[in-house]
This record gives sequence, C-alpha cells and structure tokens, in this order.
Amino acid sequence: MLLVVVLLVVLFAYAMFQGGFVSWFLFYAFLPFLLYLIVLVFYPLSHWKLERKLSQTTLHSGESLTVSVTIRREFPFPVYYCIVEDYVPGTMMKLNGHPNNYDYLSNPSALFQQRKVKRILFPWFRKQFTFSYTLDQLPRGEHTFHTVRLKVGDLLGFVKKTHYVTLGEKVLVYPSKRDVFIHQALHRNEGGSAPVHLQRSKQTTIVSGIRDYVPGDRFSWIDWKNTARKNKMMTKEFDVQRDASFFLILDAYEINSDKALAFEGSVEMCASLVQQFGRNHIHMTFLILGESRFVSPVSKEKEKQVSYQLARLEPAKSGTFAEGLQQEKCNVASGGKYMLVTTSLTLSLQESILQLIQSNNQIVLVYIDAQERIEATERQLIETLRASGVVVNVLTEKEMTKHVFEVNT
Repeated sequence: MLLVVVLLVVLFAYAMFQGGFVSWFLFYAFLPFLLYLIVLVFYPLSHWKLERKLSQTTLHSGESLTVSVTIRREFPFPVYYCIVEDYVPGTMMKLNGHPNNYDYLSNPSALFQQRKVKRILFPWFRKQFTFSYTLDQLPRGEHTFHTVRLKVGDLLGFVKKTHYVTLGEKVLVYPSKRDVFIHQALHRNEGGSAPVHLQRSKQTTIVSGIRDYVPGDRFSWIDWKNTARKNKMMTKEFDVQRDASFFLILDAYEINSDKALAFEGSVEMCASLVQQFGRNHIHMTFLILGESRFVSPVSKEKEKQVSYQLARLEPAKSGTFAEGLQQEKCNVASGGKYMLVTTSLTLSLQESILQLIQSNNQIVLVYIDAQERIEATERQLIETLRASGVVVNVLTEKEMTKHVFEVNT
C-alpha cells in the first residue's frame, strides 16, 4: 500500500513541477492502474466462498483420492492471478504402495513424501473457478483437511494479499485386506472331532434341522431327500459353531519410529484375519490392547465396526504388550486359543506368553518385523517359545510382500 501511495505522489509531483504534455500524460496514463492498485488493497478476500469436495470419504489404503476446490465470489472484480494452496494433512505424508511398501520394513522413512498442492489460477472477471488434484497411495488412518491459502496480486507485483480459509473435511482410510491361508487347524467342533480348516466355510456350521424354503436361501442348502419326501422345497438349518475362548489380540502399544511400517503390517494382518474368520462363520473375539481397550466378537455384521477401529488406530504412547496381557489374564478362562499379533518380541512378552501356556492355553504368535532387526536375542526368544509349544510365525519383507498371508497354527 505504501509503495502505491509513494508512486502516485511522485508522478503527481513530477507533473506539477515539470509541467508540459509528457509529464501529465504519464500521470494520467498511470492513474487508472494506480487506482486499481488502491482498490485491490482494500478488496475483501474474506467475501470469497470456498468449497472442498472429496471424491469419496472412505477408501482403503493404497487407493487414490481426488480433491476439488471451488472458489466463488459475488462481484467480478478483475484479479490477475490467484495462488491457491491446499494444505494436505500431515498424516498423509507417507505412501502406501500396497503390498510393495513392505520392502521398506527396515527403513519406513523411505516412504515419506512431502505432499504440497499449489496451483496458480487467472480469474480475471470470472465469478467461479475450480481446480482439482489427486492424492495417490494413501496411508491408513483418519485424515482431516483444514486450511486453504489464497494469495492474489497485480500484474507487476506491487500489491500482494493473502487470506486463509478453514474447511474441515475428513476422509477415513481403512486398512487393506488380503486372503489368509491357514496351514493348520485352529478350531475344533464342540465334540472334539476332526479339526476344522478355516479356508473351508462348509465345515464351519452344523446341520440342526430342516425348514421350508425361503427365497434367498442358497441352492446348496436345499435338502433334496426331504424335498422329495414332502413334495415341497425344504432347506437345511444350521447352528454356527461356538468357541467363546478363541481370541485374536493385536499389540497396539508404543513402538519406535523405525517400526511404524511393521505396525501397519500388524493392523493389516488383523483386518485380513477378521475378514477371513467372518467369511467362514468362525466365532471368535477380537481384542486390541493399547491406548484404549477395544473388544468385539467377529462376524460379518461386526466386520465394519472392527475395520473402523483399525482405520483410526494409533499406537499407545506408553505401556507394553506384556503388561497388557498380564492385565487381561483375569478376563479370560483357561483352555482357550490365542492368536497374538505383535511387532516387538521381548523377554517380558515371552514370560507373559509362557504364563498363558501354563493355564492350558494354545498360543499362536504372529511376529512382524524387518529381517535385519531380528537378531540373536529375538531368535533365542523364538526358539524358546517354539520349544514350549507356541506356534511362532515370523513375517519379514519376504512374507509381507506376498498377495496372500500365510499363517501356521
């Protein structure tokens, strides 16, 4: 503003003292431009209306999101340029090229990317203008967009104005899911009969009776023998197997920054297991131990609720998985089956697991970490657990980059 006033005074003084056609011509030639600059100084950017639209508000990690920012104004005042900067949430500053990102288990910082979105537009007299951009390989989490920065100015750069607008949109990115191949049985019929393999959904229910056919029943449920006998369509009724002492437990306690990607792998593993168990109608309980305790039965109906919790999950700022298991001992009965998913293997965790075994519990441990971080101490703990009857699955870069998870039970 000061520069504009000084320029106007200098030109006017030059015309007054110099006189003549040339000096007054320069003054009047620049006068419209100077008046425009003065008006631009007082032009209220706060009257501009901004709207941010997201192509979708829920998606899965690794997918892309398209964002559109629209600017509207009532009066078509000429604006030469407008720089629009949409501040991308800090939680989106890492890439998820699922599943190839697990090649960087030992160096998750390599997936960090500074995402900046800045566009220069030339509105002139337009009342509405829009720009769009795409964010690729989104990471899991709940991401909140906040601020948009506007910067306008004149052709020669004498006047520059900046205005900030807060727009609060959220996008929820669910963890990716994969098929899980279970190499051995983890579930048995109530009568103690042959093992039930998780990948065979037909073995997860027991025929309890028959009833009349209802539209929507599966073709495979039809009882042809009774249909022929009663001369009408009859359908088998099933009782879903029950096993209240089957637990899937996720370690969501404090982690080092170099294990951030391994933690994402543990979340994805649990999301995939919940999906697999739900598909096969296997009753189990999913438990998250961390900042806050979350517990839910696993079923097709509960899968969305569990996915929502996993999408928003952040590791706790304090505490250990071993401490969490110790606190849970009083809430579980003996003779249960436990699948523990963790990224840290310590002596205290080993002791907690061995105490669970003493209560006649079956333990399956899924340990996710980079190959180079599994040193002699971790290998010794693994051997001790295996010698005690624990089924230990060690998942490194090789296993995590496959398109199907494989778990021994």
